[in-house]
Amino acid sequence: MTAPEESNPNEPLSTLRGSSVQVDASAIRRVLMALTVVVLAVLTVTFVLVGVHKNAQINQLRDHGVPVNVKITGCLGLISGSGSNVSGYICRGNEEIDGHVYNEQIGGTTAFFKRGSTIRAVTVPGDPALLFTPDSVSSQHASANVFIVPIALFVVLIVFAPLAVRLQRRRRDASAT
Repeated sequence: MTAPEESNPNEPLSTLRGSSVQVDASAIRRVLMALTVVVLAVLTVTFVLVGVHKNAQINQLRDHGVPVNVKITGCLGLISGSGSNVSGYICRGNEEIDGHVYNEQIGGTTAFFKRGSTIRAVTVPGDPALLFTPDSVSSQHASANVFIVPIALFVVLIVFAPLAVRLQRRRRDASAT
């Protein structure tokens, strides 16, 4: 019995119709590091913008909100995680503002309302889609807490980006020598 041949780790394991595939691991690493930096930056900016928008909507409703009557056009039950219980409701209704009727989703609804019933809600003039129940408006406040996740992502970004650049330079210097 003959001993198995020692294989060179740089040789391809097999060929496909006479050709081999060369993979540049350092290029893949560079692309993955750059992609990670870009994704972290995009997520950070996106979450900051979402937080600013949410706080602005809360402030608009609290400072400039006007009461309106909303005639319920329908409610849908939200299924809980197990799928066996209703965990809340999303309701839509018609609101009339300056002679125009808008059919919008009512934020903050937790109860089922019968179709055709009328409830009180709060909206902002000029933005009929910003429609919430009075209880929901009174319980919400603009908060800096919406910026916790973007700040954490930014910290990861400012730690990871220079580290990725340093690792890449080290690899490039090592391969050059």
